[in-house]
Amino acid sequence: MLRILQYAGGMNRGGIETFLMNVHRNIDRSKVQFDYMLHPDEKQAYEDEINELGGICHRIKMNGKPALHYIQYRRFLDEFFVQHPEYKIVHGHLYTYMPVYLGAAKRHGRITIAHTHATKNPNPSKKGIAKRIMNYSVRYTADYFMACSKQAGIDNFGVKANARFIPNGIDTGKFTFSEEIRRSVRGNMKVNSENTLVLGHVGRLDAVKNHKFLVDVFKCLHDRVPDSKLWLIGCGELEDNIRSQVHALGLDDAVDFIGAVDNVNEYLMGMDVFAFPSLYEGLGMALVEAECSGLPCVVSDAIQDEAIVSDRITRLKILPPPST
Repeated sequence: MLRILQYAGGMNRGGIETFLMNVHRNIDRSKVQFDYMLHPDEKQAYEDEINELGGICHRIKMNGKPALHYIQYRRFLDEFFVQHPEYKIVHGHLYTYMPVYLGAAKRHGRITIAHTHATKNPNPSKKGIAKRIMNYSVRYTADYFMACSKQAGIDNFGVKANARFIPNGIDTGKFTFSEEIRRSVRGNMKVNSENTLVLGHVGRLDAVKNHKFLVDVFKCLHDRVPDSKLWLIGCGELEDNIRSQVHALGLDDAVDFIGAVDNVNEYLMGMDVFAFPSLYEGLGMALVEAECSGLPCVVSDAIQDEAIVSDRITRLKILPPPST
């Protein structure tokens, strides 16, 4: 059996993690098995399922973040690859430290794959610019390059890398619309009228997903359609900021923070419109899932063409927020 080390950093629910699990569930695990390298000490959302599928979760053993302890991080990686000769292939998804861990894998004779899941930020911070400069060397480190969209490959690896486009596949059966599920979800969310308009979004609560803009738009909608709701699925570091914005706009009763859930497909069936105003996206897996559910989708013009798989898309030009 071929065991491949997937360097994901974490395996909580998110776009990259969901993509990996969709693949892991459907490979022939008598021939190929996925194991994972994780950074967080706390148990991850997909960890039990990984174990059930026969995978193993390894963890970085060091004090603090790798960026602050480079020598210790590099030493750990060297020791790990000496102790684990079973991993002939290392598939990297965590862009932040990619040159370091793929470089270590190369030193120990492993085949390395660099896989990007994001396009570049059109308005990067100084920290973002520094990170991109530091990671430039991955173009000369990896043996193979993969990307969730053509633009993501160009942005992160350059044209010469000729990154292979790997579609982020989903289980379409899970997202086939069900009227019964719709009624159940809306009932659980106390949406008692079929006339209530539910606008929904799926994504981590992060600046790139543009929630501040989305909430402002919903305020305008709610002023015109008082019987409307906004469902926000996902969690992230900006949750407190977004909750404060919702409260300041008097929308506490109209906006539901649903958090990270394992039945996104069911919530999609309860929505009427899906909003995806991201400032940039590698692909936009949540959008593909919403399209599969049959939802009309209003999206930003930053969404990659590869994510447009239906004729129910409205694209809008969304300007980035002014810098502060």
